[in-house]
Amino acid sequence: MSEQLGIGILCYYGADEVAANVASVREHCHADHTLMIFDNSENDEVGEWARSHAADALYVRSPYNVGCTRSRNHMVARFASLGLTHFVIQDQDVRWMGDAATAMRAVFDRYPDTGIATWHLLKKQMSPAYQIDETGVVPEIPGACSMYSMDCIKAVIGLAQKDGCPDCRAFNTRMFMFLWDTLFALVAGKAGYKTRLVWPDENLIRHDHPNQGIKRYPWVKEERARSRGIFKEEIQRHGLAVPAGLGV
Repeated sequence: MSEQLGIGILCYYGADEVAANVASVREHCHADHTLMIFDNSENDEVGEWARSHAADALYVRSPYNVGCTRSRNHMVARFASLGLTHFVIQDQDVRWMGDAATAMRAVFDRYPDTGIATWHLLKKQMSPAYQIDETGVVPEIPGACSMYSMDCIKAVIGLAQKDGCPDCRAFNTRMFMFLWDTLFALVAGKAGYKTRLVWPDENLIRHDHPNQGIKRYPWVKEERARSRGIFKEEIQRHGLAVPAGLGV
């Protein structure tokens, strides 16, 4: 297995945001890494930028918008094929303000039962404000910028198979763009893997326009309602408890 990290950026239009994201990773990431750009756009705006300015990155253009889950499963498969043990997936409007990769990776070293490492900034975007235990554990977190371990990915896939899930991949593709991240964290928790915030309370990222990419999608309201229904089905299938106040 490789100690190299994978860093995946998921984008849907917004080449200027992708440019700022990539520039921040190049400036601040001190770890050996493979950078991947997954482009869900229906035009070549991001592709033109990537070919001119990020030729060293793995660039994948989907023939159509496959949402937040199929794209992530593709990145997981590519990183797994490279033998990577840990990887980051982040939204295009995230910018690093310091060496975010090293800070997230340190959480896994300190607490080996970590499956997801992420940021206080993202917790503050949620309602309710979940309590954090003394090791940084929260029940779930938005997936805007998180590091995952491949061991956690494998455990979630195995549990999906065991519980009879009709989609036995890491990120449930029945859910296009909502609640997939919550579901993943809850299933990971059932499999014995914790979601932790980088501790102490520091944020080495900025999230410039939360949910802006989602809002570009023309059927966003319909997808939100559809995902709620699927989420409830999957929670029941896995025998999970919904965190108090999640609002679904």
